[in-house]
Amino acid sequence: MSLDEGTSPPRLSAQDVRYWSDFNRVYYHPRSIVQLYDYEVNSTAVPFDNWLQGRDLFETLDKEHDLVDRDLRPFVEEADRMQGIQIFAALDDAWGGMAAAYLERLRDEYGKACIWMWATQQPYAGVGSVWPPNRSPFENMPMLIANYSPEEATPHPPL
Repeated sequence: MSLDEGTSPPRLSAQDVRYWSDFNRVYYHPRSIVQLYDYEVNSTAVPFDNWLQGRDLFETLDKEHDLVDRDLRPFVEEADRMQGIQIFAALDDAWGGMAAAYLERLRDEYGKACIWMWATQQPYAGVGSVWPPNRSPFENMPMLIANYSPEEATPHPPL
């Protein structure tokens, strides 16, 4: 690995990149990466674009492993004094459903913690804009409005 050798990472090209993390230059703690095997980005066989799919996935995974205990609690216990939690998540697809369910669990576990939700979404360019063929820009909007409340996270600034 170039990071271990002290050399610059290789330049990425369209032929070398398959996942978003190939472009990512942030080096994560090994315990912070959780891989989901059931879904693939931009998959036509098993699309992951419906809000309820994300919520169902969270509930399934949370039954198998308590996600907050497994993924977040070790970092909270290492911190001398946690000041808050930041979440970056999409709002208008299945990740929005997953984030909403995770946010509810976080609020239950850390009731007094400051939780910041940084929301990402696909831009809507108006009538005639190009969207994936099986998806409308407003398909998940009712779930978004119903499930993200100001009590769960402090702000929801869109990015």
